[in-house]
Amino acid sequence: LQLENLTQIEVALSQAGSEAEIISTVARLIDTDRSARVTLHYVETNVEGQPASLKLMSGWRNGRVSESAGPTGASSIAPDQLPASSVWIETPEKVLFIEDITTDNRVNENDRRVAGQAGVRQLAILPLYIGGRWQGVLTIGWPKSTGFGADEKFLLQQVQEPV
Repeated sequence: LQLENLTQIEVALSQAGSEAEIISTVARLIDTDRSARVTLHYVETNVEGQPASLKLMSGWRNGRVSESAGPTGASSIAPDQLPASSVWIETPEKVLFIEDITTDNRVNENDRRVAGQAGVRQLAILPLYIGGRWQGVLTIGWPKSTGFGADEKFLLQQVQEPV
């Protein structure tokens, strides 16, 4: 089943012609109960090549794609407006799994407050860092903390590569 899902995802992502199609492909994989919030931001870097701002390109909420403003109502945000920014920026080759924002020690109090206001309790952050350069960041948040199963972790880690 993992290989079948992975093959379908890779084919769909390779055929995606827009940010909305990328979001839709990823969301359909993980949002089985239509509760997930998914966002795709492009990363704008500073002269050192580090994330300086994140430009919202597309989102998914309530089971459908939205290309309008993100959770903050703005089209660009500072990287530290995403939870645990220091972690995902320092380890861009890894998916960051946060099973419970309210208790994870990598998440500060401000991040907890912002996530709570957005209705997000569990989060996966997929840095899109290709060839030593930042491209974007994909976030997937859920309103309940159910934990990440081995299959879910595997699929999200594999999705990070072709996006």
